Parts: sequence; C-alpha cells; structure tokens
Amino acid sequence: MAILTSVFGRACVGMLVSYLSLTSAAPLNDVHGLDLVRRADGHTENDPIPATFNIAGWTSIAEENCFIALCILGGRRVYQRNDNSGESDEHRRESGQGNYPFQDQNYERYQVPRFGPSTTSAEEFPWASIKDHPSGAWQRHIVSATIDEQNAQKIGVSAGFSSAVPFSRWFTLTFSPASSFGKYCTALHSNPPDTSVCGEKKRITQELFNLGKKVAIAGMVVHRVKNGNKVNFGISGKRAAQDDVLFASSAPADEVVQRREDGAENLLPVGAEVERSENSESREVAYTA
Repeated sequence: MAILTSVFGRACVGMLVSYLSLTSAAPLNDVHGLDLVRRADGHTENDPIPATFNIAGWTSIAEENCFIALCILGGRRVYQRNDNSGESDEHRRESGQGNYPFQDQNYERYQVPRFGPSTTSAEEFPWASIKDHPSGAWQRHIVSATIDEQNAQKIGVSAGFSSAVPFSRWFTLTFSPASSFGKYCTALHSNPPDTSVCGEKKRITQELFNLGKKVAIAGMVVHRVKNGNKVNFGISGKRAAQDDVLFASSAPADEVVQRREDGAENLLPVGAEVERSENSESREVAYTA
C-alpha cells in the first residue's frame, strides 16, 4: 500500500511540474492557445466601447453625420452617451433642433438652407443622446433631413446603444454596412480618417434623400446662435463662396446673410424663439438619437 501511495504521489508531482512548465512558457494573455483581449469598459475617453449602428433606411442622414464628424469635428468618432434619456431635450434646445427651423411654418422666419421641401426635419450631430464634451471640444450642428429617415435612424441608434453602450459610457462610433457608405462615411471610417475630402474647394455632390439630383452637404450645416431672446443660425464650417448655399427664402440677399468681421456668416433673424403649442404640427417631428 505504501509503495502504491509513493508511486501515485510521484506521478501527481510529475504532472504538476509538467503543467506549470507549460503554462509558465505561455504568455499571460494566452491560456491554452486562446488570446484573452481586455474588453473596453467605456469609463474614459481613452477606453471607448466599440459600438456599431446599422444605417439601413437612413443612409443619407448617416452621410450628414459623417460629414460633420469628419469635416467639422476633425474626424472624431469617440463620443460619450448621455447619463440619462432626459438630457436629450436640453441638447435639442442647444442645437436649435427644438426651434424646428426647416419646417414650412418656420422656414421663412429662420432663413436656413435645406435640401428641398421634403427635408423638413432637423438632424442633429453630435446626436442629442451624446453628452457635451467635458472640455467644450465641439458644438452641436443641425442639417435638414426627411422624417422617414429620422424614423429609421431612431431604430438604428436605439439598437446600437442597447446592445453595447450603457448610459454615461464612452464609445467609438461605427456605421454599418460599409456597402451603404457615401463618400464622407467612407472617408471617416478610413484609418486614419481621410480629411482630404473636406475643405472649401472640395464640393462633393451626391444623391441624398431620393431628391432626384445630386446635392452638396457642405454649406448646408448650421448651428444655433443665441442673441438675447432671439435665435439665429450660422453656417457651420467654411465655404468657398456665398452663393454655394441655397436659400429658399425670397428675402433680399443682404437681409439673409450677415458677414462678420472674422469672415464667418450668420443667417439673419428670425425674431423670438418659436412658441410650441400642443396642437402644433411640430410635434410630429421624429426625434432621434
């Protein structure tokens, strides 16, 4: 019996030594040949969670988002989700989306450029569901879009957040599928982002929102400018020429654009902020993101 115990003991010690020699030879992140990659938790800007958003049904809005991220925000794809759903309303107010500037009843008042009569909804980027950067690194921008694409976007953004990004977490924005990308989304998702497609002389035109014609996003993005109790909208980013922007208003050109000394241009007023009534058609706007 003692002999059997001794033999069994030596065998166990031999197996243990062999196991330790094998595991010690393997890298710390490799167990039995499997690479263990640390998963990002999104608690900091430097540790964003990968997040993919399916752009089926809202490819034109995605292209608008990519233009702003690439050409106005410098190729940024890392953002932070809001702490809660209630923050979105404040962001819509900040961006001017809540003034409904592209809707017919407000269009002549705000004198903002839009792609056509069907693009009456205001697309905001960074999205209303994205927090302001702690350092104030970006401004919120809006551009005209269709309500149909806004409704599709609402589904895609909600699904992307629900599957990967909890409230308050940082994430890397990725759109999918790449086969649906326009020129700006292709450039934004390049590594590194290809900002060569931006610039005053790069007036890229492409089909958007089934308008039946090619249009340029550059010069069509605006941001909210508050002046006392009045709200104006200024063109976001630089433009090659004033006549690159299409104004549907019949107002004289010198009443539409005000050129400031710094070279920027503000679209002229508008009057007080739009009052919202319970029966206003503006309630029909599909809020997204």
